[in-house]
Amino acid sequence: MHENSELHKTNVVKNSFIKTNANIYAQISDSHKKSMEESRLALDKIISSVFFLAKQGLALRRHTDESANLNQLLKLRSEDSTELNNWLGRTKYKWISHDIINEILSMLSLEVIRNIIKQIKENTFYAILLDETSDITVKEQISFCLRTVDKESLEIEEYFMGFYETPKTDSDTLFKIVKDILCRLELDFYNIRGQCFDGASNVSGIHKGLLARIKEIEPRALFVHCQAHSLNLVTQDSMRNVKNARDVLNFIRELITFIKQSPKRLSWFKTN
Repeated sequence: MHENSELHKTNVVKNSFIKTNANIYAQISDSHKKSMEESRLALDKIISSVFFLAKQGLALRRHTDESANLNQLLKLRSEDSTELNNWLGRTKYKWISHDIINEILSMLSLEVIRNIIKQIKENTFYAILLDETSDITVKEQISFCLRTVDKESLEIEEYFMGFYETPKTDSDTLFKIVKDILCRLELDFYNIRGQCFDGASNVSGIHKGLLARIKEIEPRALFVHCQAHSLNLVTQDSMRNVKNARDVLNFIRELITFIKQSPKRLSWFKTN
């Protein structure tokens, strides 16, 4: 009975450590170090999986977490990785929650932006492209892009830098947003050589528009009317003068509005 007691077993283990001169603290440290290495390997595979899906332009989530592309990819990779398999088998602290994944995506996006800014600084000069839009929640925002020419290949490169919410779309507010964006990106305002907007007076106005505000600081920032907006206006005017095309487009717009205004009609449309 004494040999089977916990007290006897504990003392036998302690005695064996004394005889072999084993350092219990070193063993605990080695065990902790091994656990940390396995955790790093698992976390590295999670980040690389997020990077792969983001680079391929694939959605990380779906209607449920179980069917999400990220979770399915991690399960597939865990078949070849004991560390990742053990990590996903934990009951908590897996670091694959929505908040954590969003934070990883944010870090990756910042790295992409840093690489873009580095390339633009090497080319020195750049142009800004700005357009007003609204998201699905009907919040007013602007899309901001940068355009530059590669010094070596002389090829034009255009980069989308993001959406920025704005309380108002007057020229003063837009000018402050542009200055804030360039300040955050650490780009020299005096290196702007082009600005491209649509024909709205708040941006392309020659007296009080954003165009005029930027030219007050950098007169060499030439303004070019957005060709995409120009093409859109030309297409609209052309369609208005073609009766059949105009009637078809108007009918389609009215049909879409008719279906969307009724939940019952929308449900019937999706099922049929």
